[in-house]
Amino acid sequence: MKKLMIAIACMFSVSLMFANNGDGYDYHDDYKVVDKTCNTVIATNGLNIRKAPDTKSEVVGYAPFGAKVEILSETHFGWDVIGEHTFYTGVGSSDEYSWTEPVEGFWVEVEYEGTIGYMFSAYLYYGNEYLDYENEFQNSVNQDFAILYPHFNCADNVVNVPGMIWYGVYQVGDKISLRQVEINYFHDYDEISSLAVTTKDNEGLMFIIGSKEHLPPGQVFGHTFDKWEESIFYADYYYEELNEDLMDNFSLNIENFEKEDYIHRELTLNTGGRSQALNPEGYDLGDPMNLEFIGDLDGDGQQDYIIVYGEEFSQTVLYLSSKAEEGQTVKPVAVYYSGFCC
Repeated sequence: MKKLMIAIACMFSVSLMFANNGDGYDYHDDYKVVDKTCNTVIATNGLNIRKAPDTKSEVVGYAPFGAKVEILSETHFGWDVIGEHTFYTGVGSSDEYSWTEPVEGFWVEVEYEGTIGYMFSAYLYYGNEYLDYENEFQNSVNQDFAILYPHFNCADNVVNVPGMIWYGVYQVGDKISLRQVEINYFHDYDEISSLAVTTKDNEGLMFIIGSKEHLPPGQVFGHTFDKWEESIFYADYYYEELNEDLMDNFSLNIENFEKEDYIHRELTLNTGGRSQALNPEGYDLGDPMNLEFIGDLDGDGQQDYIIVYGEEFSQTVLYLSSKAEEGQTVKPVAVYYSGFCC
């Protein structure tokens, strides 16, 4: 939560600076020349191609989610605002607050499969190619499951997996529930972290789970943390003193392994007479930072975990008990990438 609050503060302050720096500067000026590499459709229901640069213009074509279009225009054909979304941070804690972001962008001339027309740039983004890994673990996750957060991020967490069913995990007071949702993405040009993930109802929404299998909707028996300090694995900033209360309450431990030029801090889960390393060295995860969530998300009566690794470039891992293999209590099934934007 502390990292999220810092990131939100950075985004807000930078957007204010960009919007008006006292010299009449307008961030729209940065986009007079169109970035032709920002050409992947991120609207989950696909994106219309219109005859003219206007939402009321005739639809002459369509490109599906994930399609790459060719941008023909060097400059855009006017800014537009077509809606807005309200986001909430600190859900379930004393730090909760909300803000509203417009869905704004510009019109660009494109060609897709022989059709030429205009598309709205808020639903065009960069591809996810840089998230390809040689690491076996990193390439094995986000296949049958996914985890997303309903706000802005510096990493490109666009999940385009056929057959994925999306569920929002909501918290109202001390009650947590799971319900099916529809997600969408949009490109926000007024934010330093410009990719937004949203649903039709973000109020009380903590995170979003994608699954190729149906998950049981309704109440979730789990635990979240009111304060970030309650969820962190270390009680100091030097990674020396463990948060013993957290470790004892949730059967966790961290062991340090001295390497040639770094220390591998391995987080273990010790339950049911079994000890499982949650971030073996080969997983290429950062230092364990905090326990984001513990509870039964997949309806098997066992605990599932969401754990954050890494400080500057973070990886939030979803572990499910129902997918555990021999020798495991839980299995990592999805990763959400994030980082500081300023």
